[in-house]
Amino acid sequence: MSGKTIVEKIISAHAGRDLRAGDLCVAELDFTAGTETKCPRAVRMFEDLGLPLHRREQVAIAMDHFVPSTNAQRTNNQKKLRQFAEKEGVRLFLPGEGISLQLFMENHLLYPGALGGIADSHASSLGAVNCCCLAIGETELATAMATGKIWLKVPESIKVELKGTLSPGVYAKDAALALMGLIGTEGASYQVLEFCGEALKNLGMGERFTLCNMVSDIGAKTAIMPGDERTSAWMLESRNAPGRLVNADPDASYCRTIELDLGSIEPMLSCPHSVDNVHAASSEEHTPVNLAIIGSCTNGRLEDLRAAAAVLKDGHIHPAVRMLITPASRRVLLEANAEGLIDIFVRAGAMVMPPACGPCTSFTQIGVPGDGDNVISSANRNFKGRLGNKSASIYLASPATVAASALTGHIADPRPYFCRRQSA
Repeated sequence: MSGKTIVEKIISAHAGRDLRAGDLCVAELDFTAGTETKCPRAVRMFEDLGLPLHRREQVAIAMDHFVPSTNAQRTNNQKKLRQFAEKEGVRLFLPGEGISLQLFMENHLLYPGALGGIADSHASSLGAVNCCCLAIGETELATAMATGKIWLKVPESIKVELKGTLSPGVYAKDAALALMGLIGTEGASYQVLEFCGEALKNLGMGERFTLCNMVSDIGAKTAIMPGDERTSAWMLESRNAPGRLVNADPDASYCRTIELDLGSIEPMLSCPHSVDNVHAASSEEHTPVNLAIIGSCTNGRLEDLRAAAAVLKDGHIHPAVRMLITPASRRVLLEANAEGLIDIFVRAGAMVMPPACGPCTSFTQIGVPGDGDNVISSANRNFKGRLGNKSASIYLASPATVAASALTGHIADPRPYFCRRQSA
């Protein structure tokens, strides 16, 4: 029999038996979490079960979508979650601390070899730290809090081999978009994207996070990265980091293998109204821009803000453009401020939002585009109405491309900004 993929190994270890893709099992979870979008209903269902928490230290709640809250119902839901967390002794992240997935990574709540269940569709992001993290719904969240277990089918894995090196002005977001276009919105249904290859050694944890983040929008169950030196370095940031690096066997069986040459990728766009409608940014440079957004769980980290600031420095946003910047966490905001990035954004004419999901989903009713507006965003979804107006068009791009477009007033390739600085 052939060897195992990373996910087959992790799920087998948590189910207590040898498993392969397609097998059904009940597995023990190391971590369970949710946000104020699904936690209120999950908490009610959990309380209806009349069971105690399985292990309170393995449960976390983050308030990141409704920040700041825009109505009494949402505020009351947040209040109830505060009361539940205090009563049960679970980890609680308050509004303004940041985006749940970013906070879980910063605080090392998941680790190599772990199996997690998070009530957030982009839970796959945490595969960057060599763990298997699954997106779950309210019912699964409620039962997981009570039992510490999840029922699932072991997914097949797609091997994504990364080669080459990203060029100046080209980022992991561009690689992620290129991959979305290659696979298509239904091309990885209930499968895992297992990233590997020599190019990984040049990608930092934030870039890995971005690559893993977007796979849910092509139907994937999750994504995962191998355990390597970068993972070990991330683990060392925590004094009590548990975990064990997990890697695929050389003879592991995959349902598909994809090679992606990072050196051949240029700044990319996901055009309206589907994430797999991918084109080079240079092909859309005639398209005017009305709203530019940097942030979200995909690209709100410090390295993303640095890339945007490198473009915006000494410039000013086009008068026809509104620009919103939302750091992924309070830590990111503080570090960006210490580096002078926030000063660059404000002087350029951007508005800096509280650390949270921000305008990504329109839940906050902040940054809703006008009729016929074109939006360029570093977030992960661009279907109609995603930002609260079905008549607007959303383009997805890297923070550097978003920044270049905000300066010019139309979609722009950011590479000239980096080439000028290299030649200076």
